[in-house]
Amino acid sequence: MNEKTKLWESVQRPPSSVLSEITEGELAGSTAIKPQWRYKILTEALGPCGIGWKYEITSEWLTSTEVVGATDSQNIYIKIDFFIKVKNKWSEAIPAIGSAQILITDVQGSRINSDAYKMALTDALSVATKMVGVAADIYLGEWDGTDYLPKPVSDQYIDAEQMKEIKKLIKSSGADKELFLDYLDIKKLQELMAKNYPIAIRSLNSKLKQKKSKKKSKKKSKRKSKKGVKK
Repeated sequence: MNEKTKLWESVQRPPSSVLSEITEGELAGSTAIKPQWRYKILTEALGPCGIGWKYEITSEWLTSTEVVGATDSQNIYIKIDFFIKVKNKWSEAIPAIGSAQILITDVQGSRINSDAYKMALTDALSVATKMVGVAADIYLGEWDGTDYLPKPVSDQYIDAEQMKEIKKLIKSSGADKELFLDYLDIKKLQELMAKNYPIAIRSLNSKLKQKKSKKKSKKKSKRKSKKGVKK
């Protein structure tokens, strides 16, 4: 395990028991994660709140906004600084902002959300903990609580057939493999992402074309020199 991603990898996948689908509002269809799981997984990875991780509320404010289908909406915003302790040293502050609706007035009248402050703080902690990898598999779209989802093409490595084609072109074009790998910013062909496959093929085909062109030019030069000797 990479030391730099050790924390990330230890907190990235939430169990299905703490997940639920959001069915209403702008986030309908997204996955909700029970806040308490975030705090538990951070405690398992770093230690109790206040000892291995902590946060400080730095500011809070209210805003009133005109919204479609409503007369007025009032939201509370909370800004926090989040900290983790690594090797007995506190990190720099990781800032995050959370919000929640505290008052909305519509055709049904005015309603106050008594949990708005707590919801805004929970939202801020959710935003902050994303930065260290908490529930990353959900936000990356790689886990739905039951099974790992297939990665998009942009996140996949080249397959065996693509690997075979590249090796064939490297050989036929006479390309310097080390220079080719440097050009693609990788150390070995197995690290080539599928999204960069067309770039690799174009580069090698260009090299092959140059090689054929040089070979053709040499043949012409030889024919001309032979004619000169006969004369």
